[in-house]
Amino acid sequence: MVQIPCFDLRKGRFAYGFHNFFPKVRSLKYRTKSECKGCRIRYLCRQCPGRALLENGDMEKPVEYFCEIAHRRYEMK
Repeated sequence: MVQIPCFDLRKGRFAYGFHNFFPKVRSLKYRTKSECKGCRIRYLCRQCPGRALLENGDMEKPVEYFCEIAHRRYEMK
């Protein structure tokens, strides 16, 4: 859902994107002190940078209703 950074398959080779570009994107770290960074139930959350960007205009700012859903899932365990 996030368009930056991006890799255009029409201009680049799939193998390069898969073996070079994708690992670089996966290795990106938090730039802020986002609450999500230290969340112990993050594995139950549907939050992702793209959804956060759409909802908040910030890829690292938590989406409140995703937090609420994650906490309710945790309580149900």
